[in-house]
Amino acid sequence: MKPEALLQAYRQMPKDMGLPDMEIGRVSWECQRLASRPAVLAKIQGFQPDAAWIGFQDTNIFIDGGGVGESYPDTHGEVLSAECWNGKTRQSLHIRHDGHPEGAWLATCFQAGEGGDYLADGFALIATEKTLGKLKYRRYWKIDPERGAEVFLACFVGFGKSV
Repeated sequence: MKPEALLQAYRQMPKDMGLPDMEIGRVSWECQRLASRPAVLAKIQGFQPDAAWIGFQDTNIFIDGGGVGESYPDTHGEVLSAECWNGKTRQSLHIRHDGHPEGAWLATCFQAGEGGDYLADGFALIATEKTLGKLKYRRYWKIDPERGAEVFLACFVGFGKSV
């Protein structure tokens, strides 16, 4: 089944079921390996996020409305993971420590686009920092001929009270 046909069937579902709005979506991505903590922080700063969270070994730092700091104290420990959103470019940057003893990170930059071969919707998770509301994501679904629609990735798209 093509995404357009599945979307047409999805839109026939009763509105009171509480299902999220769904649309056709496109996403592309590029991966890069980063070798050091300074490289990770420079990547985040250069991305110029409107919203971000950075998970260090001993704390989480949240950025809402831009303004990534120049540096963060080494006392926070290593960067474990981070997610950033740049609304102007419609890009989402995800950084994950890869677990190697030498310490390396995988940075994946997702680019949202119009049209496409996927279904897309939004969802939200509760943020640990209550003033931020929720962590918002755009979820992409691929259509598998045997298993149907299944989520294959989700991109951070900021903070807010609703999806």
